[in-house]
Amino acid sequence: MDPLLLQLPSECLLIIIDHVARQPNPTPTLAALLRVNKHIASLALPALYNNPYQPAFHEYERNAYAPYGSNDDTFLHHAKTGCPLTRTLLGPHPVTDYSLLISTAFMTASNTNNKKKNTTTITTAPQPFFAYLAQVRHLDMEPWAVLREDLHLYNKVLLPLEEAYMSDPEYIQQQDSVFVSQHVMRSLDTPDKIYPYYYQTLLFRAVVWTLSEPILEQLQTITIPLSDIQRYRAVVHQLHSLKRVRFVIDEAFIDSSEERDSPGSHMDKTQQSILQFCRDHSQAFPGRLITTIVSNGRIWDNSMSLECREKVLTDLFQILPPLYRPRVLDMSNWRYFATHPQERDFSDVHLVDLDFPHEWYSDFMGQIPIFLQTCRSLRDLRLSLVRGGVSFKWAVQEKKDSEDHAGTWTNGDNSSPGTLLSDCRPAYLQYGLIPLQDVEIRAMVCDITDEVDDIVVAFSKTLRRLSVKAAPFRTPVCFAKQWIQLPFLTHLDFDVRYGILEFDTELLKHCPRLVFLKLSYSIHTYECRDIVPFRPFRLYSLTDLILTGWHALRFHPDTLRSTRSLQNLELSTVSGEDKRVYIPLAEELNWSYGEQDDSTADDDSDPDTISSDSDNIIPQKKPRIIRPHWSWNWDLPCLKTLRLRSEFAFRFQFKMLERCSALEILDLDIRAGGSDHSRAITRADLSVCVGEDDRPSVQRRRIVSPSLRHLRLQGRWEISDEMLLELLPGTMPNLESLTETQWRGYTLKGLIKSAQAMYNIKEIAVDAPRPSKQEKESFQLLEYGEGEGSTTESVRTDCRMVKVSFPRSSWSASVDENDGVYFFRRAF
Repeated sequence: MDPLLLQLPSECLLIIIDHVARQPNPTPTLAALLRVNKHIASLALPALYNNPYQPAFHEYERNAYAPYGSNDDTFLHHAKTGCPLTRTLLGPHPVTDYSLLISTAFMTASNTNNKKKNTTTITTAPQPFFAYLAQVRHLDMEPWAVLREDLHLYNKVLLPLEEAYMSDPEYIQQQDSVFVSQHVMRSLDTPDKIYPYYYQTLLFRAVVWTLSEPILEQLQTITIPLSDIQRYRAVVHQLHSLKRVRFVIDEAFIDSSEERDSPGSHMDKTQQSILQFCRDHSQAFPGRLITTIVSNGRIWDNSMSLECREKVLTDLFQILPPLYRPRVLDMSNWRYFATHPQERDFSDVHLVDLDFPHEWYSDFMGQIPIFLQTCRSLRDLRLSLVRGGVSFKWAVQEKKDSEDHAGTWTNGDNSSPGTLLSDCRPAYLQYGLIPLQDVEIRAMVCDITDEVDDIVVAFSKTLRRLSVKAAPFRTPVCFAKQWIQLPFLTHLDFDVRYGILEFDTELLKHCPRLVFLKLSYSIHTYECRDIVPFRPFRLYSLTDLILTGWHALRFHPDTLRSTRSLQNLELSTVSGEDKRVYIPLAEELNWSYGEQDDSTADDDSDPDTISSDSDNIIPQKKPRIIRPHWSWNWDLPCLKTLRLRSEFAFRFQFKMLERCSALEILDLDIRAGGSDHSRAITRADLSVCVGEDDRPSVQRRRIVSPSLRHLRLQGRWEISDEMLLELLPGTMPNLESLTETQWRGYTLKGLIKSAQAMYNIKEIAVDAPRPSKQEKESFQLLEYGEGEGSTTESVRTDCRMVKVSFPRSSWSASVDENDGVYFFRRAF
């Protein structure tokens, strides 16, 4: 570190550390500051251990952890790091300072780990320079923080020392305090199955209390296991700094309406205990407690979440104070707004994210328009709609009124919006319109055309992102009927499932600054004569273009002449993994693009263009050109990903690669259900003429794409062994991975020969029968797990080893991910 920085006063260093702590992933930086010197470490330690059990503390690159009981690698990583952290917070005190349960658990965990590496155990040791627990202000824990990794898996096995603890009187006494429903008891019919669950429950609540008790006065967030809530009610008078409580369900309830609704049931008593704790704290420290969360610890695999009754939720939020100028409103705090409708100030709200359950929908959806008008600083809006939309007519009227008072409105300072001014005029005439920038609407079985059009009209001068996900079930969704200029719109995303998406053909002229454009819905059959192309547009800032359905078919290719910044291009007639792909016959495609020769065009007749004059049938000529010409020679120097499907992949020309110097991923899929479309790759496809003359006798130059790293060709591509050498090491010399599906004409020998001629190839996935014993010996293929040392680290990390994946056996598709995996060594 710079010596001058060390001379700064502590106050300045604290400001710097506080700024670092507010960044998205501050843990690595704060941990590094502990190694500078003792002075810097003493200042950084409180920021690092302020909330030690937050997921970011354990996983730098991911902010969410998996549900308990899963095998997700993120969750397992937290399980591995949570237990060592808990030992650190407990401190190096003698074992006798802790209960027998904690000493048994952490001595066992430490001794288990010591077999692999040296770790600190809970033994008598000198007091460290730093008291880690003293720095904690937020003890927001989940069971993964104190349990061994293997106790979270389905095979919950206790170690011998832990099993011996089961016979101790302390354990037997505490076990009776944990409620387990009869349904769960019957499913765990033997003591060997049920003891590990009791052990986890008792250990979790013992550790939480042991960590909480010394620092009750300083805790701003506390975790309370519901099986131990009475202990915390007894010390509620010490929690004078408490602002947030997480109640963790660590008991095994049964999900039945009879149990849930019974006034004297254990579930009802538990809910009443939550209410009483909040009442006690609110009486002792009025207005201090702000947030309560009830989460399922999922220690008991067969237990269900605690579903609080509506009356209990209402009583709970009436105890808590109303929200004070919140900045975010979502499903975690919407109840506060509904419980205190008259005590609200939402002038600082910049994000609204609401996704109501069906049972809440009719109760709250009518309040949203009134509520949104009070959020005068709103910038990000995300709504999920199920049965009917949310009117934005009020926003359109606000804009109209503001424009009628020209020069008096701005989308700027909204610090004191109010509802009415002193002269009874609307407040937005003075303080400006809502500066909404990002909108995401998710709609199911409802028409939201008017809502989207109103949003665009009302917020046209501030809107930057607009995303609509709709599933209208075969109902046409029409947008852009009355759109005005959108000078700042950069992202436009419309995704319609199970319906039809209709747009004004002049849509794109309203959005000159588009960076991301996605218009998606599936079309499963069509006729080329019905395609009316868009006119070409100038989109100089576009980086991502994703079109499916009619929008892809109507897309004018000359638009690509203005998109030199394009990085991702995807064209298809169906969206997602939809397999109902339709490709017209090759003759119809050639006719629609005007590429059929004169003789054929004169001879062919279209049944729909035949006229009848008495008994004479006169064939009429088809129109020569219906759709614009695709030249496939656009200059796209920034394009990195190209994914084409259906007829776009079928008509793709490899000469496009020459002017896409940055292309890394090429994905072409010509698979079509119910048709036999095949495409043969020839030497002419992989070369271009030198000069402007395109006659066969003219000299040709091979097409080379040096930046291409990943190739996936799916469908009936006809490629001979000779053309494989031209395609792979010739046209794509730096390829790293290759995926083929349904190829024809090549042999395994030719594929391996081509791969051995490449320097960077690492992985190949083929849709072909597995090699025979003779082929394995001839091509020196090594099956995964076969032979001495074949699965060792040296073989798997050998830079010359190429992985070849064949189709898995049906019985092992979900069991062994290495089934059908072979390796061979390339020459370079």
